[in-house]
Amino acid sequence: MRSSNGSSNDYILATSIQQYSSSTIVLQKTDNNDNTELNEFGHDYTQIGGPIDTYLCTLSETEIHERIRTRMHHKLKREYEQADRIQEELKQCGVILDRNRMWRADGSNSFPQTQLGRSRSVKSSNRGGTSSVGVGQIRKFSASSGSYDNRDRGGRQGKRGRQQLNEYGHDYTKVGELDKSICTLSETEINNMIRTRMQCRIKRDYQQADKIRKELEQCGVVICDNAKLWRADGEKSFPLDQMSENIKSMALSNVKSTNKIPRMRDCRTLDDAIKAIHDNLDRVSPRDISAFWAVVPRLLRHQDKGAHLPQLQAIFYKTADQIHSYGPQDLTTTTLGFSKTIKALQESKRVYGSGSYEDYLNSILISQRDAVFSFLARTVVPILHQFQPRDLKDLAYTYALLEYAPTLNDGSNLFDHIAEKSIPLLGKFYPQALSNTVWAFEKVKVPHPHLFKEVGDHIATRQHLYDFTPQNLANIVLAYAKAEESHPDLFNKVADHIVSLDHLNDFAPQNLSNIVWAYAKAQEPHPNLFNKVADHIVSLDNLDDHNEQNISNLVWSYHKAGAIRQDLNDRLIGVAMDRKFSTKRLDTLNHWASEEEGIQNIEDDDNSGDSIAVDDDNENNIEDEVLVEEEDTASIPEDLSLLTVVQLKDRLRNLGLPVSGRKHELISRLNDHFQL
Repeated sequence: MRSSNGSSNDYILATSIQQYSSSTIVLQKTDNNDNTELNEFGHDYTQIGGPIDTYLCTLSETEIHERIRTRMHHKLKREYEQADRIQEELKQCGVILDRNRMWRADGSNSFPQTQLGRSRSVKSSNRGGTSSVGVGQIRKFSASSGSYDNRDRGGRQGKRGRQQLNEYGHDYTKVGELDKSICTLSETEINNMIRTRMQCRIKRDYQQADKIRKELEQCGVVICDNAKLWRADGEKSFPLDQMSENIKSMALSNVKSTNKIPRMRDCRTLDDAIKAIHDNLDRVSPRDISAFWAVVPRLLRHQDKGAHLPQLQAIFYKTADQIHSYGPQDLTTTTLGFSKTIKALQESKRVYGSGSYEDYLNSILISQRDAVFSFLARTVVPILHQFQPRDLKDLAYTYALLEYAPTLNDGSNLFDHIAEKSIPLLGKFYPQALSNTVWAFEKVKVPHPHLFKEVGDHIATRQHLYDFTPQNLANIVLAYAKAEESHPDLFNKVADHIVSLDHLNDFAPQNLSNIVWAYAKAQEPHPNLFNKVADHIVSLDNLDDHNEQNISNLVWSYHKAGAIRQDLNDRLIGVAMDRKFSTKRLDTLNHWASEEEGIQNIEDDDNSGDSIAVDDDNENNIEDEVLVEEEDTASIPEDLSLLTVVQLKDRLRNLGLPVSGRKHELISRLNDHFQL
């Protein structure tokens, strides 16, 4: 595909990415001082406890060893972010790693107490009586024996980076001379207390650390944590030159941790996001790349000029080169970003010219859509067993946005694989995940009776449905009705739940119209449900928030179901007349509102009941308005109470909503937004 100026070829994702080769990762310990032997699996971790609990652990033993080996490979290359991500994925799959090179997947989280030195070799060199201690190691000084005992903190570096500890086992420097007339402690006692305080801070025991600091201050010892200085000569301040020197040294030792790649959600323009990634292209992780593609659709709406087009091309090539090695979350997020970018381009009313971001993205994503997303599907399927419920739901949602279900080389369909992996995990699906999944299958028109049956059984056997939002309920029954999947128990469960509610004020007009339309279409009679909805609508002060489609759906649904409510029809048709609906639409509504006509056509209504006239040019079209709740990088979890306040504020900030208030107010604000 040539670029907009025709001077060079742009490789598209489907042809520029080499097929993933599952070659074994070879690990090589480059540290001459580390003589740890690797086992037959290529790592130095040992399994303890009982056998793998296949009910709790979703990985095979081979897959566990592969991930542990890959994580070790990343740690050797100092790619700690990727290593932490793999450890978190293992934990989610039921595999627990210990800092002493042990792992277990038998359902237990405890490990035997062993010598801590096993996890990492102690490297020290004596130079003039001063020892250099490696990362994560603490030298504990014993005042009685004058000896040092190196202890491993489990590999957590903290904010210090690689710090050299002095002969007292800490990294603080004395300023001035000790004035015994002011300080009641000896220098040895001061150093012991500073060392103990440092250990408390490393263990995050800040309360004890603060207590020790106060004791030191009461004894005449002043500490400056920023510059790592202490003094006990009666002075309260520290020399600026020495403070600057110490702070500069600390900054240099920690430059890697402070030189972070900007968060994509903080970028205000597409230029900012492109520059942030491209300036760090040699060290960006898959998480950084996927986060970039997640914000492209939002930022593209506000900026289309290609000021950094070559850099955007370089990022795309980087994505193409590495995507075969992405994990489930990064792969799904990237694919979703591509899908949303396509939707943003299709919905854009701007006319974009050659050399713009939109022109370039159109050439690689829209013009080659099937090739790109077919390739992504072939990349996903081999690692689909690693996907968690959220990943599976988001993957289905991604392809449903495009209404595209790719067929793989073996003739199978991507959605068949998604269904196969989802069914055993339905117990872990949030309500929104269940809703989005069946909605996606109906959207792409891929029949899968087994999936619909299992989802229906799962919902119907739940104790209650209070954790399902009105949007979840509407999407679920609508998907079953449109897919023509019968499940009476599911429809009864949903109807009984709605009827049991004190009121329906939380249901948007579209929710109500879609629900009754689904029951009418599926021919699932439930008079109490229809009466509940009718009573609610009739009791409203006004129907200003009911659009023409909502009104039409409601009148047709009650006609189709034979549940004519004359008071409801009078209210709805009165509104239609006040808003001056077209003559043809009013005639159709009056026809459906006739009780005699409605009852007469319940059995034979195939030609007129399944469609609603939307406008004069298209009589047989029912508007497909199904809203699926989502966030910028993926979908928001159904149980928002599981998120922290910081995470909730991030969601609100991304949506342009206020971020002030307590946690319950933030949750309420998010729920209100997505229901609207």
